Amino acid sequence: MDLERLLSDRLAPAFAEVAGAPVDPLVRRSPRADFQSDAALALARRLGRPPRDIAAAVLERAVLDDVCASAEVSGPGFLNLTIADRALADLAAGLAGDARLGVPSTTAPQTVVVDYSAPNVAKEMHVGHLRSTVIGDAAVRLLEWLGHRVVRVNHLGDWGTPFGMPPIGRRTTSWTGSGCCRWRATPRPTFSTFTPESGRCSGGPERTPGWTRRSCSPCRRSGR
Repeated sequence: MDLERLLSDRLAPAFAEVAGAPVDPLVRRSPRADFQSDAALALARRLGRPPRDIAAAVLERAVLDDVCASAEVSGPGFLNLTIADRALADLAAGLAGDARLGVPSTTAPQTVVVDYSAPNVAKEMHVGHLRSTVIGDAAVRLLEWLGHRVVRVNHLGDWGTPFGMPPIGRRTTSWTGSGCCRWRATPRPTFSTFTPESGRCSGGPERTPGWTRRSCSPCRRSGR
């Protein structure tokens, strides 16, 4: 059970009795206790009473003995509430006995699409793919636990070049050049062609013979 809701349910009748009308207890987390109620401050002007007096009157009427280890008026009229250990233990035991751990299923299930890492098959994978996949799977599990229908999507990027080159074929000539890095002519689309003369890739729609580089390990590490 939600502790804020539990405390609100306990304080609401006491506030209504003091104010003569329904009042939202305004329970929230507090840096000085587990929870606090600020409603007495808002009632002060309407009732024409000091907020501390209103908070004290509410505290006298509220039934909190089985929930709070301490409940006191603080500052200008705050109600500071500290939850009892026994109450926390009882709540935790109640959740442990529930197959859904206190999480209800949604009454309006939806279809949710979760896109995973979508790696590019023409490039190396990196930690970003793993991170987004783990996050995506966590989102999927949470949504399914709530009762939603989840569609998992993990498309592969760059189907063109890797899958288009094998049918075209690679007519390879002998390796040219000298030293540790050599070149060979290969019929490839010019958008991914590297020419040793210019030292850069050229682009264009034509399918012309290009060059494939064979580098040694030191050159690859240095980016040559």
